[in-house]
Amino acid sequence: MPLLPDSAAQIAACRATSFEALHGLRDRLPNVDVADLRLQDLAWSNFYLAYHGEDDLPMQRAYAQWLQDVAARAWPRWQEAPQCTHPRRVVLLSSFWRDCTVGAYFAGWIDWLRDAGFEVLVYQLGPQRDGVTEQWFARASRGVFWDESLGMEALVEAIRGEQAALLIYPELGMDTRIFPLAALRLARRQVVAWGHPVTTGFTSLDGYFTCAEMEPENADMHYSERLLGLPGLGVAYSRPPIPAAATRESLGLPEAVPLLLMPQSLFKVHPEMDDVMADALVACPQARLILFDLLPRFRQPFERRLHRSLSRCEVDPSRVIWLPGCDRARYLQINMACDVMLDSLHFSGGNTSLDALQAGLPVLSAEGRFMRGRQTAAMLRRLGLDSHGWLAPSDTWAERLPELLQPDCLRVARGQLGLHLDDLFNAESARRAWLNWIELLCEDCV
Repeated sequence: MPLLPDSAAQIAACRATSFEALHGLRDRLPNVDVADLRLQDLAWSNFYLAYHGEDDLPMQRAYAQWLQDVAARAWPRWQEAPQCTHPRRVVLLSSFWRDCTVGAYFAGWIDWLRDAGFEVLVYQLGPQRDGVTEQWFARASRGVFWDESLGMEALVEAIRGEQAALLIYPELGMDTRIFPLAALRLARRQVVAWGHPVTTGFTSLDGYFTCAEMEPENADMHYSERLLGLPGLGVAYSRPPIPAAATRESLGLPEAVPLLLMPQSLFKVHPEMDDVMADALVACPQARLILFDLLPRFRQPFERRLHRSLSRCEVDPSRVIWLPGCDRARYLQINMACDVMLDSLHFSGGNTSLDALQAGLPVLSAEGRFMRGRQTAAMLRRLGLDSHGWLAPSDTWAERLPELLQPDCLRVARGQLGLHLDDLFNAESARRAWLNWIELLCEDCV
């Protein structure tokens, strides 16, 4: 599976080959020697699958079923739930209880649980921890930093030993060490949230927390888990302080030209996005496209791919400006200095879109087939910007951009942000809905 696909055709071919290989793996299952198997031997990554824009359920289900079958043979004692002696104890397990996107989204759940009278145990899988980790440990009933050198089997025993009513994974799929744990039963009930917004494929999970407004009508067809829908953003998002505006010159940006920001990590940018960006530059002859060079190993293959689209449209590649990675404050200032953010197709912005909107930067987005491609669309609806032309099929963006870049249109969009941004982050309805699900799960009623 390529980290940065060269084309949609390559995606299709690789997925077909991988799916065939998964079935071959299952056929060889009876011959797998599990005598000396360790959980870390199953720490394989399928992380990049989610960025292909396709239905991942068949492949995720095949892989998860294989993991569950292997786990049942290797660790039969971990297939049954441990005794629950603490009906209001909830364990939150991740390696992302730190200063990162997953933490910014889901750490507020710690406070919601504590305020509702639950005992909250936060497990942070090392080696990473920071000052934010310590803050969240202080807000929990108990924080546990798990040294990875102790082994994953010992971690399983520790969590099972908590005898909790509920285990919550804020994400599954980003940390390869944790994904196999979901094939086991570590608490009476165990659920996952959308930190990596794609089904896990497991039947060993009792629910999947999702943002209901971001899901399509047939959402349940894309998941192996039962969906536990939440209104709004579903979380008490940790909003960053907004810095003072900086000049374009100080940020390394050109003056007096429209700036189109596309801030996603390059591996998230689907090949279909290349033509969209090139067409946007054709439609706006003075505009510049702003990209970030965050992971050098991705830049060369990405540029090669993008330059094909630029060449087709006879666009000068020098109109693409590459910026280095930077801290959060400077990143927000870059957002403030740009005119429009172009959302990524198939896997839309989550944290990137929230940053843009908080910085007063309108986002042009299209609605995808799956939740992961509809996050920004739901935000724009909440803000009333969908009716102002900011939510549209991507093949119409080039036509729309010249008008959207007009000062009056930008002023209206920013006015909408000023009026409704606090409503977007209002989490009270989400808190009530989430705690209702938590009560049902802890009472073993889901």
